[in-house]
Amino acid sequence: MNASEFLQLLWNSKLFWSIALTYLIAHTIKFFVHRYRFRRWNFTTFFKTGGMPSSHTATTTALTIALGFETGPSPVFFLAALFTLIIIRDSFGLRRAVSDQADIINTLASEMKVHKKAKIILGHTPFQVFVGFVLGAAVSLCLYLL
Repeated sequence: MNASEFLQLLWNSKLFWSIALTYLIAHTIKFFVHRYRFRRWNFTTFFKTGGMPSSHTATTTALTIALGFETGPSPVFFLAALFTLIIIRDSFGLRRAVSDQADIINTLASEMKVHKKAKIILGHTPFQVFVGFVLGAAVSLCLYLL
């Protein structure tokens, strides 16, 4: 398969478009939520983690549903479903806890006049994860059922 054939297959792939559109929509929503919340434009929100909605959850949900349509109840579908569940749990569980701990460490460091800060990796609230799940499901379902 040459590059032209590959690009044509990619262009016609509902699975690809499910993932790509979900990712773009999620980050566009994040961009406007940030604009509304902080009253300023910040184009770096397209590339940051955390925030509303969870783009990790949205994208992996879109992938899993698209694979369900493409392959049915195959091992690949179940692998994607497991991967999605791990991503969802990690986004509001572990990453959120690490974010909260880094915030506390930075507060203590500031009080102790320590200039080095812990990097805060943003996690998600359960609602942000839920919205990401609904977004990913909606995009894939629209592409495959309409």
